[in-house]
Amino acid sequence: MSKYILLALLCVALGVAGQISLKHGVVQAGGINFTGGQILPSLLKVVTNPFILLGLVFYAVSSMLWLEVLSNLNLSFAYPLISLGYVFSLIAGVMVFRELVGFWSVLGVSLIVLGVAVMGRG
Repeated sequence: MSKYILLALLCVALGVAGQISLKHGVVQAGGINFTGGQILPSLLKVVTNPFILLGLVFYAVSSMLWLEVLSNLNLSFAYPLISLGYVFSLIAGVMVFRELVGFWSVLGVSLIVLGVAVMGRG
């Protein structure tokens, strides 16, 4: 497997880690409310929560690494790999947040995996 494919997968993993961290931070902060004059207090909760800041760092690192991926792989090959984030985030939602996943979600993610596998062969 090409080192750039592995790097793309690392970008996906960092993106999912960012989502996990953002979700944890927003839950810890008690949610976000941008209506009814709550914009400033909500923003303060967001920018001061360490998990939200960590999630943004994960995204920043992933973005920087993604630039190297794009400079070495065709966009038409590399970008579909990002869709694996749906797979990993579904798994993370179940494992980390104990979310319930239904049949249609599993079927949809399975189709994504199938699509990425087909593109990888082409």
